[in-house]
Amino acid sequence: MSLSTDGAGAAGPVPLRRKLLFWALLTALSVLFVEVVTNSAPFAFFNPWGLLVTCPLYGLHVLVLARIVFLAPRVRLPLLFTAGAILGLYEAYITKVLWDPTWGWRLWTVGGVHVFQTALLLLDAHPFMAFLLPLAVAEVFFTSSREIQVSLPGRLSRALETDQGRRRAMVALALYFGAYHALAAPPTLAVASAAAGTAFALALGWLWRRSCAGAAITLRRLLPSGRQTGALVALLALYYLLTGVFLRPQSIPRTATPHVTILALYAVLFALLWLGLRAARGLAPPAIRAAGPACARGPWAAFAACFVVSSGLLSIAKPMAAVVTIASWVLFCAAGLALLAAAAVQAWHGLPRRR
Repeated sequence: MSLSTDGAGAAGPVPLRRKLLFWALLTALSVLFVEVVTNSAPFAFFNPWGLLVTCPLYGLHVLVLARIVFLAPRVRLPLLFTAGAILGLYEAYITKVLWDPTWGWRLWTVGGVHVFQTALLLLDAHPFMAFLLPLAVAEVFFTSSREIQVSLPGRLSRALETDQGRRRAMVALALYFGAYHALAAPPTLAVASAAAGTAFALALGWLWRRSCAGAAITLRRLLPSGRQTGALVALLALYYLLTGVFLRPQSIPRTATPHVTILALYAVLFALLWLGLRAARGLAPPAIRAAGPACARGPWAAFAACFVVSSGLLSIAKPMAAVVTIASWVLFCAAGLALLAAAAVQAWHGLPRRR
């Protein structure tokens, strides 16, 4: 059975009301994994700023960029990573953090851009935590397709085929998130934030499963259509305009060099994305069996318990949390560089050739 089959054999468009619920779930996972976990917005789902500013920021980016990536007939990991890195560039014209950091070390600048913050946000936090992981988790647990799963390294991809493997993966993810979350929060705040954020995301997951009533729908069909993507792009452009003008306007560089650096990064990443899509045009879709959503309560119960408990315990053992977090920065940044190199190789194959 191919990935395009949706359980009951329906081939028509998914109703917008059902898509909107899935989009809200995907947004919640993205915000939970990056803003709540890193304590940038520990209660993002429970205050006006989080609901009106933070959630649209991630939801619009993830939906538009995922739609672009899924223009390819076969999803590949370097393509997903490149799109996630593009998401991270919002930290220039929206938050201005790449130019004027509000956290972290101000060690080096290149072309008016801070190296530490840029590396961490474009190679780690946004590609993995805000984009790739939420999409992968949403697909495995709440849809019938496994396109992102089969793009992962072989051992990890095979592990996610079983309930035990999914449970172990979610426990490992929760323990890592707990260490990261505990680093900058006292015990009470860490536990409350982890519990509240996870409960909000899982409540949306419960509503989604209930609305589906057992129907199997692929991730591709749940992403925006062409017209819907156009509307989301317009909203994203408006978002950039408003936040660019009103959010930390004093941090906008007054010289050309920092803008040229960011625009060059945009140009390079979009070129990699476009050429990667060209290179993927001739690929066949992955030949895997469509499955029902892996909605078992076990992995999610284990995730919730481990995330909350590890957040509380490691918040009183901050040296251990720091070791885990800093080691993850090194590991994920190295993985990010490797994926960028792979994206460049794939882009080379997507270059137009003279006949």
